[in-house]
Amino acid sequence: MTLTESLSRLGFDTGRLAFVLRTAIAVALSVLIAWAVGLDHPHWAGMAVWAASLPVRGQLVAKSLARLGGTILGAIVGVAIVWFCKESIILLALALSLWVSACVLVGHVVRSFLTYGAILAGYSASLVALVDIPHHDQIIALGFDRMATALIGVVLAIGVSWFFAARSAAQDDMAQIVDFSAGVMRHVRAVLRGDSEALLEKRHSLISRMAALDAALEMRGVDTGLSREKLRQCRRVLPELLSVLLWRRQGMEKVLGEPIQQALDELISTLEKRQPSADIPRQFDELLAAIKPVPELARLHTFMLALHKELTPLMRDEGDDTLSPQLVLHRDWIGARQASIRAFTLMMSVGFIWAWSGESYGAYMLLGVSVMSTVFSTFDSPARVMRWVFVGQLMGAIAALVCHWVVWPYATSELQQVLMMWPFIGLGVLVMSHRRLGGAGFDYNMVFLLLSAPGLPLQGSLENSVILSLAVVVAPLIAWAGYLLIYPVNAGRRIEDLKRQMLGELQNLAASQESPSTRKLWRARTFHRLFHLVRWSDMLGNQRFRAAEWGTLLLRLEMATLALHTLRNEAQLAATDERAVDYALSCFDQLQESPGELKLALEDVLLRIGSSIQAPMREPLQLAAEALSEQPAFFKGAVKNG
Repeated sequence: MTLTESLSRLGFDTGRLAFVLRTAIAVALSVLIAWAVGLDHPHWAGMAVWAASLPVRGQLVAKSLARLGGTILGAIVGVAIVWFCKESIILLALALSLWVSACVLVGHVVRSFLTYGAILAGYSASLVALVDIPHHDQIIALGFDRMATALIGVVLAIGVSWFFAARSAAQDDMAQIVDFSAGVMRHVRAVLRGDSEALLEKRHSLISRMAALDAALEMRGVDTGLSREKLRQCRRVLPELLSVLLWRRQGMEKVLGEPIQQALDELISTLEKRQPSADIPRQFDELLAAIKPVPELARLHTFMLALHKELTPLMRDEGDDTLSPQLVLHRDWIGARQASIRAFTLMMSVGFIWAWSGESYGAYMLLGVSVMSTVFSTFDSPARVMRWVFVGQLMGAIAALVCHWVVWPYATSELQQVLMMWPFIGLGVLVMSHRRLGGAGFDYNMVFLLLSAPGLPLQGSLENSVILSLAVVVAPLIAWAGYLLIYPVNAGRRIEDLKRQMLGELQNLAASQESPSTRKLWRARTFHRLFHLVRWSDMLGNQRFRAAEWGTLLLRLEMATLALHTLRNEAQLAATDERAVDYALSCFDQLQESPGELKLALEDVLLRIGSSIQAPMREPLQLAAEALSEQPAFFKGAVKNG
């Protein structure tokens, strides 16, 4: 039996083991180098390595730069806060709470590794302000120490991992885009044949995979193998694919003529090869030409045309020289506000405890809570993660106590202390690469380093070290309570919050005549939000939320609001008909409580003036009424919290 097989049977992820081992070597070297150049907190350099290292080059560089920028900003703010607050614990806690909550707010509304940088800027200020309270007279030196250790850690993380780190697989991304396109075209063919019901589960699986790719593309970082423009084009294609995938009408088998059938078959055959091809744009043109003369497929033609516009540059290797149009993304302002309030509340609560007790452990509790309330606030279900965080931090604290009071007493120099840390860093490799314990590995490593400050002679007492360790370890428990009690966060609640936000925007569209550009942005943002809903829905398992059906209903209702406003402002209506249109628009305000009222109002408008208006205005009203009939309880049904 090979070594790899033996390790696998023992429960180790051998693929991850190599990456973690390389990172641990970089951690050990960074602590040694930081000590050798005379920094006061060399163990911080090791923390920077663990935090910045990733197995893919683009992500490694992006996260390292975000960490460096966030650390520098946080250190500067931490120094300023200490200087401003002087010796007042309550002012210090208040200033840090305000800063951390502001960073959490920003971290929720920016994207990719900017989120990480914003979060890091928050708790880096806490690290500078709270770790060495007795020596605040040297706070500027401490700030520079924090920046220098971060720089050493980032350089070592990149230097050790760069050669082994893989480049992002650009060809794999492109192949997935082509594969998704094939799946969407197969779905369209099934709809036109009248057998789409059998493909509904496949449709959800396809949307789930598209949502996963969108999230992965967001985190590609730099040096991705795709240019910045290609990356944006890939992300713009996905919502257009989703718009075609959500198109579904009854009775479409009547319009599936030979030209459409042949064009679809040829395009699907080329797409199924999973390779970008110059034939794809030409075959799309032929399909669009076959669909265009069929009135029943006018909306499908619009969706397909938009998809063709975004997909063609990818297939023909175009678009690298010009900046692409805006990439419209969802910004989680509701979650940002809630996370900011939660972080402020938790930190100030601990700050009051610290001010009341006056004990040094209060500073470490506040530091721990600042990390827990920031880093994990962007997780889909942070309360679930806290168990492993607590286990990892407890293990790290025990390791730090053993290192400090069992091993270090035998050291005769600080160099020996640094070298004696290495076996504990190696133990972190085993924890982090084990399939059952891996969830606790990162926190073990970070807390061990946080509590292991080499220096002779040994300071404090075992009792004091235990108290400080407990102050750090209790932070996940405080954060766990906060995530459960203060704006509870989980997949179900995130779905409900986003549904309310989307519904509120729909009601605004009904209440006022918005410009075409505003509506275009709303639709694009809705498609991106549906990816979030699908991802959270998958976490609910058997209680899964039907995100695709929700999106279809919402889009049909938006088209109905546009048709009603057009009738209201442009058609020559009798007074009674005008009141019927106004009433239908007003029913959107009560959509969540009385969706049936809106259905009846739309049917009333159709009954009154349906025969006298053109199809482009009549069809959206019919589709919206049909959708409300198919899903009568969609707005009333609550998603169970998962």
